[in-house]
Amino acid sequence: MAKSVLLVLVFCCARAEASTLLYSFTGDNGLSGTFTLDDTAAFIITETPRGELFARLSSPLNTLQGSLGPYTFTGTQVELLTFHDYYAPLFPPPNDFHRSQWTIIAFLTGPPVNGLSPAQLTMFIENTVDPANFPSLIPPPIPTNPDNFRYSFITGDRRGNPGQLNTVVLVPEPSSLLLLAFGSLPVFAYIRVRRTSS
Repeated sequence: MAKSVLLVLVFCCARAEASTLLYSFTGDNGLSGTFTLDDTAAFIITETPRGELFARLSSPLNTLQGSLGPYTFTGTQVELLTFHDYYAPLFPPPNDFHRSQWTIIAFLTGPPVNGLSPAQLTMFIENTVDPANFPSLIPPPIPTNPDNFRYSFITGDRRGNPGQLNTVVLVPEPSSLLLLAFGSLPVFAYIRVRRTSS
């Protein structure tokens, strides 16, 4: 006698709300590292009489780690500063445009090199964006003008060391990768059990 058993295994793939977003960055002179931003924190937004918008995101969950040449460093205070302006008064339509800046500022600690400790890292992106997306935790597209995609590394003597950024990338969450790999559909397993009567 044969007996068939149908087992239904259901995987519920609900996205758990993450508290931080992870980014990686690279730049000239061997700059590389990662930083996190708190995606549950609120932006503090101010507007000037001229219509310029400034937004600031600060949280204890914001972190940064990286290296540049012989320096290694950790961010003790990491902030995202964004700026948006609409250039209609100077450039009437159809030549008007929206300009946005997306800046990471981190105050650093790390071992000294030749008596100088890492003090601050600023990463700066400027590009034209849709005002509906302001403010955003997503970096703007890489600008075509390299002057609008740069960094400044400051040491303890307050001397700046500017350089070119190469990448600033939002890293996908592991849960999102698993969701893409396995999907959210139910999984069915059919098991056939054969019973032999004596």
